[in-house]
Amino acid sequence: LHDTAYPNEQEQLLLEMMSNEITMALESHALRSREMTMLNRLQKARRLSDLHDELAAALSDIVEALEISGGLLFLIDETSAKLQVQAEAGQQLGDSLDLVQGLAGGSGQAETPLVIGDLEQGGGSEEISLLIAPLRVGEQALGSLVLWDTHLDAFTHRRTQLIATVAGQAALLIENHRLYLRGEHQAALSERARLAREIHDGLAQTLGYLKLRTAQISSWQEHGEEQLVKTGLSEVQQLLGEAYVDTREAIDGLRLATQLSDLRVWVHEIAAEFEALSHIPVTVAPIPDVAIAPEVHIQLQRIVQETLSNIRKHADATRVWLELQKGDFWLILQIRDNGCGFDLDDVPPIERHGLRIMRERAELLDADFQMTSQGDRGTEIVVRLPLQEHIDE
Repeated sequence: LHDTAYPNEQEQLLLEMMSNEITMALESHALRSREMTMLNRLQKARRLSDLHDELAAALSDIVEALEISGGLLFLIDETSAKLQVQAEAGQQLGDSLDLVQGLAGGSGQAETPLVIGDLEQGGGSEEISLLIAPLRVGEQALGSLVLWDTHLDAFTHRRTQLIATVAGQAALLIENHRLYLRGEHQAALSERARLAREIHDGLAQTLGYLKLRTAQISSWQEHGEEQLVKTGLSEVQQLLGEAYVDTREAIDGLRLATQLSDLRVWVHEIAAEFEALSHIPVTVAPIPDVAIAPEVHIQLQRIVQETLSNIRKHADATRVWLELQKGDFWLILQIRDNGCGFDLDDVPPIERHGLRIMRERAELLDADFQMTSQGDRGTEIVVRLPLQEHIDE
């Protein structure tokens, strides 16, 4: 047995030091895990279109992970240039909101977070610790991330560094979202201009011909040429029916061009519209989950619509099959019918316009466009899109 106490003073000191080191290591690991959780969420959020909901969810995660009282996210409105609340989590600031918003606006040009350790809330009843992290991309100020807590030492150097990193990720998310919307808008405008040209080349010419034909029928009627009048009216009735369907297809094209986020939604909608107009059933294979840029959605939509329109007008088909396949490097669109088929050399020049437009659309995407057709064996078009060039991150 030892005569001295066990453990002795030096051993007890060593154990205390080891215990403190282990505690600090565990706390650091927990903080790092929270940091990675927040950053991973923001990285994934870059791919989502609903910015407001994602920012609110990310802010709630930050407040919960840091175990602080609350947070606010301010963004500068692109139209008014004023700072506006976009998301809020945790406890509300109440009467201190205007003061905090003013501080956030004043620190928008800063490059590092501002920490205020003893800010008095409205009425001076309680002090809070406040952190304001600017949201910036390069030289552009987008807004501010504001966090607060009733513990005056809540924002340590380590936490401030973490929040600065999160603010940088949030700023990239916001800027990417805005760029996405601008690209989507520009793509829609470009497509509307292209549709206007196609309507002029197709529907406008048909209406012009109908105007001349009805004038001719009126002249026949004045001269009592009843058989010519009857034949002419029958032709006009047929052309009017085709013009009506063409108009419906053009309207659908304009409407669908704004729905750019979900491949599965617009493919099934185009197929359903085609079935309603033509009474030809379309079998759509299960569509893979793939994120592509808005301009790719638009061009694929129009290729599908033009193909189905050609089938309705010329194929004399009773069934259509549509399939999209996703590989590691390619997205493949395949549409085939069981119609009469054709020889390209026999297609009149005016009807080659649609085929040329489809090929041009594929070329805009650096995609390979192939069409095969045989008499009594139908027609098939295949578009092979290089996926890595058009994936929407």
